[in-house]
This record gives sequence, C-alpha cells and structure tokens, in this order.
Amino acid sequence: MCYIIRVNTETCIGCGMCEKDCLASAIRVEDGKAKVKMKCMECGHCVAVCPVGAVTMDGAYDMADVMPYDAETFKVPVENFLSFLKFRRSTRQYQQKAVEQEKLERVVEAGRYTPTASNGQNVHFVVVQEQMEQVKDLTWEGLERMLEAGEIPHYRGMLQ
Repeated sequence: MCYIIRVNTETCIGCGMCEKDCLASAIRVEDGKAKVKMKCMECGHCVAVCPVGAVTMDGAYDMADVMPYDAETFKVPVENFLSFLKFRRSTRQYQQKAVEQEKLERVVEAGRYTPTASNGQNVHFVVVQEQMEQVKDLTWEGLERMLEAGEIPHYRGMLQ
C-alpha cells in the first residue's frame, strides 16, 4: 500500500498526538508506534503536531518548508489579532502602480499556505502585471461561457 503519510518508526515516540488530531483516522498508534492505516485527506495536522518530527507527507508539502512550532515566533498578541480582524476590508480601489516582485512573491506564498477544504481544492495563482484590460475581457467571456454551459449554477444570479 502507498500512502502519502510516512512515519519514521525510529524517531516516533508513540505519544498519540497524530492519531488524536487526525480527522480521517488515517493514522493510529499500535504497539507504541504510529502507523498509517488508510489514505489521508492531506490536512497536515499530523505533521504539525508531532513533537519529534517523525511524521512527514510525500508530495503534499515540501517538508523543508514545514516550520517547527516555536511559541515566541508564533505568538500573536490577542489585541493585535482582534484589531487585524476588525480592520480587514476588501480592496476595491487600486492604484495604477506596479507591485514589487518581492511583495508579489510573499502574497503568492501566503496563498500557498492558506487552508482549503481538506487541501482538496485545486488552486492556481496567476499574477497579471500587463494587459489587464485584455485579461478582464477574457475573464468575462469565460464566465459567460461557463454560465451558458450551466457549469456554475450557484453563481448564476450573482454573475448575471
């Protein structure tokens, strides 16, 4: 059997944190070691909670990008977080100014790490820096064709 989750039985301490956090029940502790029992939903919780880094995932994550938990760098003061949530707005007015490459890369990276339902949504990012009017026209044409074909019925009212 080939599963996306891998457990290094040499380093696994059998603490059960991965099993406790697995909504899919794909990983279980038996005989003092975590064992993969079925295909997972790729949420990454087992990787995140393993205190010794014994759990890895093939393909879903670049394990070099997975950061170990560090209370000092992960801590967000409650008052800052609440202010951030209260202030959040959707931007509808844009400046006619190019966005720096470094900022674009950070935004795309943030999007890469943003959760999707069971990591199951096929996500693609397209950064448009030139010919915005042509891209807008093509986007509206594509949406009209999708509406006509009945491909996105739940958005019909909003898009019409």
